[in-house]
Amino acid sequence: MLPLLASGADRYVRLQRPTVERYYRDLGTTWIYARPDEMAQIERMTAGLEGVRVLSDLELVPELKLARAVKRDVTRSWYQQQLIKLAAVAKAETPFVLILDADVIAVREVGDDDLLPGGRAMHHREPVSAHPGWVRCSAEALRMEPLDYCASATPSVLARGAVHELAEFARREIRPQKGIVSAASMTPGLRRHLTTWQGRLLGALPWTEYQLYETFLVRTGRYDAYHCYSDDPLMFDNCVWRASEFDAWDPRPDDHGPVHYFSVVQESAGTPVDAIEDKLQRAGMLRARD
Repeated sequence: MLPLLASGADRYVRLQRPTVERYYRDLGTTWIYARPDEMAQIERMTAGLEGVRVLSDLELVPELKLARAVKRDVTRSWYQQQLIKLAAVAKAETPFVLILDADVIAVREVGDDDLLPGGRAMHHREPVSAHPGWVRCSAEALRMEPLDYCASATPSVLARGAVHELAEFARREIRPQKGIVSAASMTPGLRRHLTTWQGRLLGALPWTEYQLYETFLVRTGRYDAYHCYSDDPLMFDNCVWRASEFDAWDPRPDDHGPVHYFSVVQESAGTPVDAIEDKLQRAGMLRARD
């Protein structure tokens, strides 16, 4: 599944989808969650792609109405996508869900058994110094001790059962900030959104989805029920996080290092889709466009 803005749809259609179709041998239904006013455009752009379903993010997470009305910084797509990902996993038809963003590409053959060794989803750990704010804020939202590592980001595989456990904890233990409650009370119909697990989590921002999820599972002793740590293979590696890194980037996986299945060319770095597509084609990882 992936949350998708219209601004990222070209990247999805031209880069991610062709590489995933080529390399992911167990590709099934792809659930795309879009803003209601962008659904028609994304549906047109993805028409003809087998197994793709485009749904409204507000139908999945009605609480986004609350976020957009009372907490300005939550209107940034990054915060919205965090909750969309968790909610989509909670409502999934499968016990595990591969979560992608539009800037993720597949780089080598991979299947479900690769990502779920022994029936548990692999994750890798990064040092706290990678994102200390994520580690601290996610723990504070849960009122739990911070982890001594930073959870890896998208692409990732999350467990439906684990999100259900997190959701139940949020309903029972997390209370929205007083300022959020006051703001919601000023608009008819909004306060009810604070009673759901999704509303509880919105009221506890800032946090990041993977760090929140992993902190909860580790601190409740439930991590090993769903996940295992892996340094080789890795879910992703050989990524482009800044525009200055792109010229030297070779998308072909290096067989001398840890195996990795995906790479990220971060959308916010501003690298044009044409340039990425050209590199993938010259590396033999994409067919030339007609």
